[in-house]
Amino acid sequence: MPGRRTIILLLLGALLIGGVAFLPARVVEGAANRALAPSVRLQTAGTIWNGRGELQFTRGGGTLVIPVDWRFEPAWLLRMRAGWRLRAGGGVASGVSSVGLGFGSIALRDTDLTTDSALWHRLSPAAMLLGAGGTISLRVSADDLLVVHTGESARAEGQARIDARQFALNTLAPQVLGNFALNLRAADGAVDFNFLPAQGALQFDGAGRLALSPPRTFAFKGTASLSADLAPSMASSIKAAGTPQSDGRVLMDLKRSW
Repeated sequence: MPGRRTIILLLLGALLIGGVAFLPARVVEGAANRALAPSVRLQTAGTIWNGRGELQFTRGGGTLVIPVDWRFEPAWLLRMRAGWRLRAGGGVASGVSSVGLGFGSIALRDTDLTTDSALWHRLSPAAMLLGAGGTISLRVSADDLLVVHTGESARAEGQARIDARQFALNTLAPQVLGNFALNLRAADGAVDFNFLPAQGALQFDGAGRLALSPPRTFAFKGTASLSADLAPSMASSIKAAGTPQSDGRVLMDLKRSW
């Protein structure tokens, strides 16, 4: 028969395991809300391992609500990360992502998340000023890994794809500009990108680079194709940024630093 000390240790172990296994999600809710305040609020239910909640965006008047749920993914432990499978089910953000948290970085894989322009307007004054419209999707395949470092120096490694559907900048041109797709490859403090074949009144073909660390630079070299349906104001802006050709395309060689 086990001794009294053994029984006490077993009980303490059981309490510890039970406490961790059923650790409520509200334990991290307060810290998350302090970090997200004042424009975003998180409400949770369930445990940190398997639960649900809401992200509430209040900037800009009114409240946008994105329902989310999560479950722990033990496979991330093989990469020395704590990982969860996240799912968003709101009208302004929907999709799934496998997210791994490490020391000073966040990793994404098997991700397909789509956001609506109504959310962009809450997050970015520039998006609201330009009248951005449409949807943007971030995709990371199950075989790839996109790692974003959260320290003072902006860095990322890995591959991803961005799809913009029915994209518009209504302040500059009150029309849908088209559907755009870009492949992203991040390494060494920069993101290289190239445009994939697109459809719409405005199409880009070429590649460029965005340097994430100061001095930040943006560079793009390629062509822009303008259809006859493109709004004159947008067509003039594109032509002014490049060199118009006789076939209707505009050669572009852009570089900006800030």
